[in-house]
Amino acid sequence: MYEQERTKVHRLVRSWEGFKLKQTYGQYFEFPKLKSELSIIYSSDQFNKTHIYKLLEYLRETDLTTVLPQVSKLCALVLTIPATSASAERSFSALKRIKTYLRNNQSQNRLSNLSLFSIEKYVLMTTKCEPNLYNDVINDFLKQNRRIELSYK
Repeated sequence: MYEQERTKVHRLVRSWEGFKLKQTYGQYFEFPKLKSELSIIYSSDQFNKTHIYKLLEYLRETDLTTVLPQVSKLCALVLTIPATSASAERSFSALKRIKTYLRNNQSQNRLSNLSLFSIEKYVLMTTKCEPNLYNDVINDFLKQNRRIELSYK
């Protein structure tokens, strides 16, 4: 597992040499410092962790993020970049199912809520099984002031 992430970091650094990393994330890194910090990381066995998250956790626990700030930023970047775009594609296909011809005239707020329900249906199903869910929703609805003042002129 760590070897795959290590090769991911190597690819990022190699792409820096091809200016992809520098063009995309140039404002966040000082590349000569990053290269020297990575040479320290690769030369020492104390940084050989099983997962890149554990390396970042180790850097934070030992307060080495101040000593190796570029490596800390790179670890955080590698952990936040999604491996695939499947979640975004799933969101767009859910939106495509919701926004049909018949529902084309609905408001943006309703469309956002329906797409959120569709995308996060697993979370919705697990909260639906909670025993007090319906009572809590009803009580929250009753707390709102829903009176409409009707006046006749």
